Formats: sequence, C-alpha cells, structure tokens
Amino acid sequence: MNKSIHTKLIIMVSIYFLPFWINSTLGLQYLTDWRIVANFDYHGVVLAKSALDNLLVNTGSFTDFANALYAWFYLNFPIKTFFGGPIYYKFFAILQFGSVVLLITTVYAEFKYRHERQMPDDPFYSRCLCFILAYSLTQAIFEPDIGSFLRHQVILTVPLIYILCPRQKQARKCLL
Repeated sequence: MNKSIHTKLIIMVSIYFLPFWINSTLGLQYLTDWRIVANFDYHGVVLAKSALDNLLVNTGSFTDFANALYAWFYLNFPIKTFFGGPIYYKFFAILQFGSVVLLITTVYAEFKYRHERQMPDDPFYSRCLCFILAYSLTQAIFEPDIGSFLRHQVILTVPLIYILCPRQKQARKCLL
C-alpha cells in the first residue's frame, strides 16, 4: 500500500477510537457495555441465545475498542451464528455472508476495472461506501444481538443497490 492509504487508514482508525477514549476519560459507561444493558432489559438475562456479549471485560478505552472490533467481525462474519442456535439462524448467517461477499467483490471490481471502463470517479459511490462502513462500525458498538443487527441493516439497502449496479444510469433505474 502506498503512503497515502496508510495515512488515511491511521486517520480513520484514530477517528473511530476517539469516542471510546473520550467516554473512558470522562468516566462514563463503556460504549460496548450498552449492548449488555439492552440484552438484560430485553431478554431478562445477559446471555440469551441471540445476544452478543463482549469478548473482554471493559477496563478502559482499549478493551472497549477491542470489544467493538470483535463485535464487528462477529456480526459481519457470523460463523458462530451459522453453527449454533435454531435452523433459522443459518439463514440469517447465509444472508449476511452473501451481503458481505457481494459488497467486497463489487468494490474490488469497481477499483480494479474503473480505468478500463473509462468512467469518471463518482463521488456518490464513495459517499455510499463511507456510509456503509460508518454505519457498520456504529452497529458494532451498540447492537445487542444478531436479530437487531440484521433488522437495522435494512437502512443499507439503497446505498448497496447503488454500489452493486455497475453504472450510475443503471443504479438510478434500480432505485426508481
């Protein structure tokens, strides 16, 4: 990777870490602990079958951040969900795997073949990608369980349609 991409990645990770650090510095409840509170309020127990628990006990901003990253991988690549729980969990997991694979391959193809198609850069495409990533990372902090995560992903439908359609004109047709 070139230096520009490294710099952008460092900036993005720093910006994502900032709320964890501020929350910890102010002595507020850790951000990822809210999912445990929500699960207890909703299910009456902290570890219901579909509930997502923190991997580490929160002791500071770094463990809070690590729990959010763990949750992001757990929710977006639901291997445990596929192999555990009722049969319908398998369908949820397959839906999520399919969405992630489709998004990754589409973004890869866009960057790989952009110059061959001689298409100008599309700022709306970049904004959709940023929105999807930001929304996904925010979900990793607060989503209490797999069901809530999948229900709330409906918001990503329109940006995903725009990204998955190879040309802007086709994307507009898909959306209308």
